[in-house]
Amino acid sequence: MEISCEQFQRCLDYLFAYSNRLGDGWQKCLSGRSEVHAVKECLVQVTANAGPYSGASGDDGLLEDSELSDEDDSSSLPVVSTSATDTRRCVYHVVYSPSYRVPVLYFNMYSLDGKLLSLEEVWNAVPEHFQARLRDERWTFITQQEHPYLGRPFFQLHPCKTASLMESLQCSSSSNHYVCAWLSAIGAVVGLSLSPSYFMPVRDGAAGAHGAESEQRNPP
Repeated sequence: MEISCEQFQRCLDYLFAYSNRLGDGWQKCLSGRSEVHAVKECLVQVTANAGPYSGASGDDGLLEDSELSDEDDSSSLPVVSTSATDTRRCVYHVVYSPSYRVPVLYFNMYSLDGKLLSLEEVWNAVPEHFQARLRDERWTFITQQEHPYLGRPFFQLHPCKTASLMESLQCSSSSNHYVCAWLSAIGAVVGLSLSPSYFMPVRDGAAGAHGAESEQRNPP
């Protein structure tokens, strides 16, 4: 189930509206080419699996990409717990892919001393119940690609199966829940969780008011 770029933007407005209401940390980010995507930073607790890869090496709510520094202090970031032994700082970007016509999750993981994790270390951090699939499909599951807006390496949950996943979830391409449902389905692979509250109704006008806040643009 694919979606258009316009529907993707509507789904982001929905995500931002609920995130503002829940204090969940998703922020609107404007790239140099005026595309909008979603960004979230948080601390995630992960367990390094002993597997085949072990031991290998803005005020208005709209951020410019240049404001998102890899060296930002992690002490004030929320902690997302996943049955864990190690804490990582994670940066998640939700971007639209015009080629696949679906959202794509780009992310980076850092140790608390600021070191970027290698691809092998990210593979090892994938929860145990996804490891079998990772072994079978690692080059079409989690890969490292150039970020389409930032032009530097990010890890990516490959979008080649997103359309079929969303079809299996019976999520309509016209639904404002599309991006939230997708994040809820795939986020656990990389330590990202989404509250069930994103799928609960709010009183009339509440989401719209927050959505209007999120649509502010930076001055040129």
